[in-house]
Amino acid sequence: MSHGIRLFSGSSHIEFARMVARQLCVPLEEPTDGPPDSPQIKLFSNGNFLVDVKKNVRGFTCFVIQTQSPNVSEHILELLCLLRTLRDNGSERIIAVLPYMPYIRSDKKDHPRSTLGAKLFADLLQEAGAQGVLLMDPHFLQINGFFDEGKCKVETLRSKAIFSREIILNYDLTDSVVIAPDINEGKHAGPIASMLKIPIAIIDKRRYDDSEKAVPVAMIGEVKGKHGWMFDDEAMSLGTILVSADFLAEQGLASLRIAVTHPVLTNLANLRKLQEHPLVKEVIFMDTIPIPAEKRIPKLRVLSAMRYFADAIQIIHDGGSLEAYKRKLYDDIDPEL
Repeated sequence: MSHGIRLFSGSSHIEFARMVARQLCVPLEEPTDGPPDSPQIKLFSNGNFLVDVKKNVRGFTCFVIQTQSPNVSEHILELLCLLRTLRDNGSERIIAVLPYMPYIRSDKKDHPRSTLGAKLFADLLQEAGAQGVLLMDPHFLQINGFFDEGKCKVETLRSKAIFSREIILNYDLTDSVVIAPDINEGKHAGPIASMLKIPIAIIDKRRYDDSEKAVPVAMIGEVKGKHGWMFDDEAMSLGTILVSADFLAEQGLASLRIAVTHPVLTNLANLRKLQEHPLVKEVIFMDTIPIPAEKRIPKLRVLSAMRYFADAIQIIHDGGSLEAYKRKLYDDIDPEL
């Protein structure tokens, strides 16, 4: 007999999971549930985990929310133990909800004997019991190929329509331009420019030595006196954004706003430089990763992805089409896109 949704959370992003649960009107099974000496997820002093699920899951579809955030390795093992426990206790279907998937950047072999971390993580998820995964803006489009689609279905949410809707509703786009930080990003920036109905410009970068550091040398498109928008799937060191902002200031851009899905933000010094940069007016991040207080600079604004994950969880549980849902997000902006 099939029952309803059971929603579980690991320790990585409790507040996000709580918001999703409220949106779905279902209780959230949290790591600390249970008596103080026997919580649902217990970390022992030797670093080992014990998962002891406190609710009956037999016949239920179980969704487990866990994202990449420090300590990444602990959160991965916590997730795997929780998935396996749900499988062993008779859950009808188990979906790993990974707003930002760990090891997503490790998608190719840059060296002959290097680790393909994304494939290993995909294998571990399936072995632990995941029959589906739900991600937002994976770093590479071929993510489906890392999973056995006959056993584990991959569903992805995209930020393009979400950011575009937010910008159209809340910003004046007069004299605005979408700016791609390099030629490769032009293919991603183009669809956003189409949704916003504003032109696109591309920074032409070149490499002149073996340092792998690309240097901006020219602009493709007009930016002088305009208000720029730059988009990316994640921000880690912020080095590319800062180099681009310096170059765009030299080109006469009037202002720059940045919209990024995953706020990894590993370099606090560069985050402070971004706050002090005169060209940068605002940085919009989604809450796929928790942003601690020391990283919440005044220019930072958080746009929650909660509603979209809640909608996707309900659609997956009901057996609906997530592709149709994503299509509607675009249609709500412009049916002709």
